[in-house]
Amino acid sequence: MQASSQLPDCQTYNILLDGLCKNGKLEEAMVLFQEMEEKKLHLDIVSYTILIGGMCKAGNVAAAKKLFRSLSYKGLHPTVRTYTVMIDGLLGGGLVSEALNLQREMEEKSCFPDSCTYNLMIRGLIRNNETSRAVQLADEMVKRGFSADASTLSLFVDLVSKGELDPSLKPLAQKFV
Repeated sequence: MQASSQLPDCQTYNILLDGLCKNGKLEEAMVLFQEMEEKKLHLDIVSYTILIGGMCKAGNVAAAKKLFRSLSYKGLHPTVRTYTVMIDGLLGGGLVSEALNLQREMEEKSCFPDSCTYNLMIRGLIRNNETSRAVQLADEMVKRGFSADASTLSLFVDLVSKGELDPSLKPLAQKFV
């Protein structure tokens, strides 16, 4: 690209950054991110969201949280996607309370969860043995006009069929099955 006198822009770098993060090459992604900063490219929220997701995927939730918290100092505001990625990372790291607090913070800042956010949170709560919270969140999701995706439904079917759900929550959970 550079050989033809076309310089890569932020979007081009984001594609590379995303590919590196999705393939578990966080160190290479970090080097590329630094290169983007050094070239004074306008790093947008997409760049940071990709890197936060890569950090979470690599198990470095602490670094992801630090980067997430630095966004406001950089004049950036997390999008629904940014919050969703961070919440998913927190749940993946077993940090249920932090994830739920971040969801509350998200809504307080008038950034409301979408279907993807709800489904990722419900699956994360179930994987963290927080089934009652998962069912309550699923109920909230439906009341807000969203529906469970196939993966989430499958987890609810498993919970109900294996009898691993508190009997008092069964009627609520069966709404989704």
